[in-house]
Amino acid sequence: MLYSNARDDIRIGDTERREMADLLGKHYSDGRLDDVEFNERMERAMAAKTRGDLKGLLSDLPPLGLPVTMPTSPPRTRRLLRTVAVIGLVVMALFAVSATASIALHPWRFWHLPWLLFAIIAAVALWCTRGRRRHGGAAAARAARGGGGDET
Repeated sequence: MLYSNARDDIRIGDTERREMADLLGKHYSDGRLDDVEFNERMERAMAAKTRGDLKGLLSDLPPLGLPVTMPTSPPRTRRLLRTVAVIGLVVMALFAVSATASIALHPWRFWHLPWLLFAIIAAVALWCTRGRRRHGGAAAARAARGGGGDET
């Protein structure tokens, strides 16, 4: 009834106002409206006399009942990350085997190998998490879902 194409000058009753209040309440509880916006829209809805007075109250909000989807990384990115991780593990395994053999034969020449291995692991870890740090990580994902973290 609220989304019909009827004339804007048709008067409305308490039923239409309550329907609008229910819709606004659902959007508010989903975190799409803050307190100020919700109260302003509720005042407008309760003071509405015609259908035209209700126009615009929901225009910037998504229709209710549609599933909310969060953007995910494309499969290509996941495949690339998996490939890099496998290559990194293979390189580190080969490095560990050769370092172990070299240390067993000439321990005084290879005192720097543990530090080099640590640097390689740190570089791979930083490279793998660069996208999450750039885009805000878990905090940005929670904020995008409407679960901002500063609730009291």
